[in-house]
Amino acid sequence: MFLTDGCGSELNTVNHIGVNHDGDEYNTCIGSGWRNDMIMIDKVTNTTVRSADFDNSNQNLAMILALLKKRVPEMNIVNFFVAGNGRSGRVDKYEIRNLIKKKGEDWGELTIRTKEAVKKINKENVLIFDNKQGFDQLYLLPGLNSMITNESLDVEVGASKAQLKRAFGKMATGKLSNRPLLNNFVKMVA
Repeated sequence: MFLTDGCGSELNTVNHIGVNHDGDEYNTCIGSGWRNDMIMIDKVTNTTVRSADFDNSNQNLAMILALLKKRVPEMNIVNFFVAGNGRSGRVDKYEIRNLIKKKGEDWGELTIRTKEAVKKINKENVLIFDNKQGFDQLYLLPGLNSMITNESLDVEVGASKAQLKRAFGKMATGKLSNRPLLNNFVKMVA
């Protein structure tokens, strides 16, 4: 399981250590960019992955996770991506758009799907993706402040029946908001 607050940086340069004519070492940085095919080798398992086999979206992370998966094939790799920021903990629509976009998708369709996803994460406090960015499951979460629920029953001594009913309703609503996340996670682990 990985708990992240953003996407990792791309590995788009190669460092080469050379020796000049005086025998001194020097470091040369060579940019690889998106045009070149990057190859990663796991020397423990002697397996290789190539960037040409992966989507450009967070490509390097997906390659590293593929190597990890080759070491332990039966492993589920899960990411809890706390993407919300600010006091409200709201997830930026561009963060959502980057995860839901499909290759060659029409901009209008993507905009509609993004709006639907924003509504869903605001209601359920989670968006769940299967096989995204090298993870078996990726849970896109708002900021932790929006995930905190009121687990206690706050009522005054001698509260009326209506006040008790409201307090129970408020407590149950907080528990229900995290249910999609928990239910999906339990299914995956079981």
